[in-house]
Amino acid sequence: MHPVLAAKARAIVRACGSHVVSARRHTRVAGTRRMSLHARGLAVDLRGNPRCIYARLKGWRGGYSVDYRRVDHAHVSGPGGREDGLRFVHRGGRHAAPRYVHRAGRVRLAEHRSRL
Repeated sequence: MHPVLAAKARAIVRACGSHVVSARRHTRVAGTRRMSLHARGLAVDLRGNPRCIYARLKGWRGGYSVDYRRVDHAHVSGPGGREDGLRFVHRGGRHAAPRYVHRAGRVRLAEHRSRL
């Protein structure tokens, strides 16, 4: 796992009593041919108190999901990856809602061929 991401995950686990539900795994992003950031050690999923988790992610250079209630975890990716600086909702299932992303004060609908 990326050392900066590992340190952030450890800090959140310690501060919030959270636990890692998914770290390194060898899978593709659902519905795509693209390898998951988890497969490259660049993402981790955390479960715990979402308020505490998101408070610790404030100012995080990497990306993270903002739909904890929907998916029951926070996806956190390390800095420098394709989700760098993004705040997003998961997309999934056949009838998924559009995926919105937030970067530097702007919100936009993510395109299918985007960096996500």
